[in-house]
Amino acid sequence: MAMRVRQPQWWQVCANCGMEASTLEPVFDNRPMEEMFDWDQRQSALADLRKVNFERLLDLVAAIAPAPARLLDVGCAEGWFLEAAQRRGYQIEGIEPDQRMADTVGASFVVRNGFFPDVLSSSDKFDIITFNDVFEHLPDVNQAIAACHRHLTDNGILVFNLPNAQGGLYRISRLLKGFGFEGPFSRMWQADYPSPHLTYFSPATLRGLAHKNAFEEKLTSELPPFEVAGLWSRIRCDRTRSLAYSTVSWAGVMGAVPFLKLMPSDIIVQMFGKSGNTPEVH
Repeated sequence: MAMRVRQPQWWQVCANCGMEASTLEPVFDNRPMEEMFDWDQRQSALADLRKVNFERLLDLVAAIAPAPARLLDVGCAEGWFLEAAQRRGYQIEGIEPDQRMADTVGASFVVRNGFFPDVLSSSDKFDIITFNDVFEHLPDVNQAIAACHRHLTDNGILVFNLPNAQGGLYRISRLLKGFGFEGPFSRMWQADYPSPHLTYFSPATLRGLAHKNAFEEKLTSELPPFEVAGLWSRIRCDRTRSLAYSTVSWAGVMGAVPFLKLMPSDIIVQMFGKSGNTPEVH
């Protein structure tokens, strides 16, 4: 891809397809992580929204690949999606690179500790592979989607749940960046976080990536990006931000809510099946 560097310098846009990427690296300073982030508060703020969204996502999945299909959730984190899928009768398995989280979730489900696809054997096949807020953090999306092609059954389904480059909040952050306010744009990329976004897809650019890797689109949908009730807790979990900054951020999002309802959501869901073509060599 012919990537063109934009401002800020870590932001790049493909001149051919418009896919966005970054050269951001994980940020770890000398402070303990608990001084940077209140993870318990963040998880509490996100839990209800994500669990409801996972049920919505599984409704979409079930219409294409009903249980008892074999499902692999890459980057299964707290195991919320695995739990919901198991209740619906899917044969579930997860991959989680964080050792502590993998051990915790592994007490209830089959979870492989490590990175996708390294922890899989060549014979491992699944009917469904899901990426819930994970794909945009991977350093090589081409390698990852090619591995999905190898590890899916012939009628298997690849499911992405990830940020939308056409979403309302993201568009507003780009607009503000043009006026010199880069903070919201950097936050959308999680630029100061231990695991920043390395890519940002629109439905069209993700469709193009999938097509090059011999996948055809089955479905495109949206999920709500936040709930008003948990927004303040979600913003304040970042202890590196001042109270004034958090207040301005909260007020800005709340003020934009009526307009956001008229714009595309900042979370997209796209599902793909194998097309029968030969994947391009990367």
